[in-house]
Amino acid sequence: MLRSALQTAAAALAVAVVAAAAAGPSAAQPDAGEKVILVIRTGPSITRPVIEEAVENTLKNLTVKAAFAGQPVTNGPPLIRLISPVEFNAYQRLENPDAPLSPLPSITLEKDQLAVRQLPAAEPTWEFSLLGLTPQEITKLDVTYDDAADKAVSLTPSTKQKDPLTLTQFGSYVLQPPAAKRPVRFVAHVRELGQKEERKVSGEWPQGDNYFLIRLNGFKGDRAQFEAVIKDKEKVGGTALEAFNIKSDVTLGIGEAGATDDEQEEEVIEGNKLYVNIPPLRRDDAARVYMLFPMTAKEAADKTAELNKLAPGRLSAHIAEAGPIPATQEVVITPESRAQWLELPKIDRSARGGGLRPGAFGRALTLVSGNPAEVTPAAFAKLLEKFPEAHRVVVYEFDRNNIRNALFYKRTPGQKERTLANASPMAAWPVQLARLAGQAPPEKK
Repeated sequence: MLRSALQTAAAALAVAVVAAAAAGPSAAQPDAGEKVILVIRTGPSITRPVIEEAVENTLKNLTVKAAFAGQPVTNGPPLIRLISPVEFNAYQRLENPDAPLSPLPSITLEKDQLAVRQLPAAEPTWEFSLLGLTPQEITKLDVTYDDAADKAVSLTPSTKQKDPLTLTQFGSYVLQPPAAKRPVRFVAHVRELGQKEERKVSGEWPQGDNYFLIRLNGFKGDRAQFEAVIKDKEKVGGTALEAFNIKSDVTLGIGEAGATDDEQEEEVIEGNKLYVNIPPLRRDDAARVYMLFPMTAKEAADKTAELNKLAPGRLSAHIAEAGPIPATQEVVITPESRAQWLELPKIDRSARGGGLRPGAFGRALTLVSGNPAEVTPAAFAKLLEKFPEAHRVVVYEFDRNNIRNALFYKRTPGQKERTLANASPMAAWPVQLARLAGQAPPEKK
């Protein structure tokens, strides 16, 4: 199953190496080969052994250039290590400063008032946040890692930064797992401040795509041959990679294999303006995005199920018939607002400043009122009361030669198949709105 799913990915490493060769002179010494760095994003089921098999089998089938006759194709085995999404993003933005950020996995257990998310740190780092206005604390966290599925590790919160589980501020805890270990489950022991009775909150660890760095030291092979071999599933063992973009002046390949289509959605509230940024798709060239907003979680889930019963062309026609609000028209979100389709155009890459990200699909929405005198903490509190969380449904649309169709895509790694419409919460909404309403819990001194 895995081999079949990865068949289309065979060109990735090959394209990376070949394109870098054609781009310009190498910085490597003539008698030492060259250093090739490949940075890869894969689906969550593709592990390091799978990547190792593809690279090692490829190298076994290569011959060295005449100038290096009798020498191995690389100086030692390839270095392959798991890296964080943040490190992958850094490599991406070497090639393209406006590249969309890869998503950081997270889950929110609304009934249990607990959120878990990966932080934008160089090393895998996770934050546990207690939600709600009642002061609570985590007394103990039991974490199960992938190398010992039947034995949990119990951690007690500390204020020392070097400890594995630290209290950073009121209701917020940060965990840095041991190197090379991946958390798979957790049990948080939670109680209200001043109380003895505890409750247990358990869940599966939020999983996202995998990210790998591959370094070939002293590469002395022919890149055209590398390309041919990595595409040959019989020689490589059926494993493959796909879709590389190469920076023109370095031997750096950035690609993927079975990764999700979507990138990290970004939104920010500045004053009473909500800036919405929906990332472009990597596999399809969308002309625009339509967002149905604002909605509750149930409304968004029900609407998504309804829309995904339609064919791509019919869904585009359905949105057009609903009369989406063009990007040139101001939209004010109030407690009385009902879900409406909003057009999100692509932001020009020359645009700078403000809360919109060049290259994304987005627009600015007005919160509460267009009249500054009516923009008060009490008004934000009413909006937050009506929409404690703001959910939306997103549809990408293709538009070429008078043909308009919605596009299939995946929003999360756990999604089994691509769909036309996907629902998601606005992560920044509850926290930023609570601050504007004067309801944010105080930070621990």
